[in-house]
Amino acid sequence: MNYDKDNITVRINFAGGLIEETAVNRGITDFATLPLRMPSTSKLSSVDIQTIMTGKNIRVSGGLDKDSLSIVVSGARKDLEEGLRLAYLLITDAKIEEPVFNTMKQQALQQLEQFSSSVDMQLMDALGRAVSDNDPRFSVVSKKQLFKLAVPEAQAWLQRILKNAVIEVSVVGDISKDDTVKLLAKYLGSLIKMDNKTEL
Repeated sequence: MNYDKDNITVRINFAGGLIEETAVNRGITDFATLPLRMPSTSKLSSVDIQTIMTGKNIRVSGGLDKDSLSIVVSGARKDLEEGLRLAYLLITDAKIEEPVFNTMKQQALQQLEQFSSSVDMQLMDALGRAVSDNDPRFSVVSKKQLFKLAVPEAQAWLQRILKNAVIEVSVVGDISKDDTVKLLAKYLGSLIKMDNKTEL
């Protein structure tokens, strides 16, 4: 890639998450991925990690799709290893920060308060139910479901996926195949002991 010189993006996908939810734990994946979106571990808070990564031209972020969780490392080649090191820490030791969890829960409850007066939200909910034959995974999370969500369950949900899910890794950018394999073997190859299968 010569049109985006020295820039690289590594995407690590973990199968599972939203697709596994039921009416009992609807919404848990969104909360479980908090330490991927705002990186934090059991030893380093999100503030600690922001401080450590300050000045480095690399971004580590996470998210979820309908059938997977993801960690994306993107930025300059010279700082790629720092990003992969953080990704490894998140895979092996991501921890939900309770204040962040509580803030998100409060925001979700406030959004639900607006549901009855929002035509757009009600339409989205109705469409989701219609195309999924009332599958709870495609409906708006209810107040009752939100109140049930708690940090221990969300933490266990995240750890189960990161430890056991099949992993798919894709790399795009200004880096040779040999250097790519070397770095991924160092930071992701060791995950084989976590009983998950890695596909490069």
